[in-house]
Amino acid sequence: MATPRPPKDAVPLVAAAPEPPEFDLAPGIRTLNERIRRDAERLGIDPDPSAEALHRFHRRLRKLRVALRVVDDLLPASRRPVAEEIRRRVTRLARLVGEVRDLDVCLAHLPRPAAPPRSGRPGAGDDALRRRLREEARTGRSLLGAFLRAEIDRGLFGDAATLVEAGAGRLKGARARRRLGRAAARAARRSEAARRRAGRRATIERMHEFRIALRRLHETLDLNEAAGGPGPGFPDRLALLQRGLGGLHDLDRRLEILEELGPELAGEVLVAATEERRRRLREELEGEVARKWVRNALAAFDP
Repeated sequence: MATPRPPKDAVPLVAAAPEPPEFDLAPGIRTLNERIRRDAERLGIDPDPSAEALHRFHRRLRKLRVALRVVDDLLPASRRPVAEEIRRRVTRLARLVGEVRDLDVCLAHLPRPAAPPRSGRPGAGDDALRRRLREEARTGRSLLGAFLRAEIDRGLFGDAATLVEAGAGRLKGARARRRLGRAAARAARRSEAARRRAGRRATIERMHEFRIALRRLHETLDLNEAAGGPGPGFPDRLALLQRGLGGLHDLDRRLEILEELGPELAGEVLVAATEERRRRLREELEGEVARKWVRNALAAFDP
């Protein structure tokens, strides 16, 4: 007896595999722009924003700069000067936020205050240094708040959002995948070139260049992930290396700040201890940067 055929409109027992979501850069860009706008409004009116809030805003500004680079050549020629001006203003703002953050990091990593002597007075040098750093941080926050309010009034965040979303709106599907793939490959090539330079001679400047190159690769891959893109994310081992390089940069900035304040305020012991920590960390990172796994990890993004 023949097996009866199911009717043509029967529902299959096994559902077909769902279609992969469309690769679309625009939603992630809109979310990023909205978060930046909210951050800017809060920071513009908060006289004493936390170090965490500043750090979060700083990271989002860097991601905005990556997005501006990705969509740059999609913009009409008439909009390129506007895009360049917006990049310049965002970069200037990010630099100001970074300067305040550096003071916060320096203050947070000061040794615990010395135990008070028998007279009951705490260490005068510790107190003077902390007071000065807090004053500098307060001044920096005040300047940042004024700068943010001025940029909000000038429409920086609305203009940046309009510009980058206009470019991102034209990036969907295979075209978006190719563009972000090329951006990741370029960032990986620059990271490898910076790694080789640092491996030949691990100066502070070359390690700093490698840190920035790695960070840009990481941010590009984050943008790809936010758009629902395929491909590997930023490897955990590279993220740990990036974090170590960031710690080295923090020590560099801490020394610069202490030197600007002068030995009378900073104290020779604190400066010497910070220099020794930087030396040990740089030696550790120098060995890691030269390892084969770093080269192979970067090569995976530049087939």
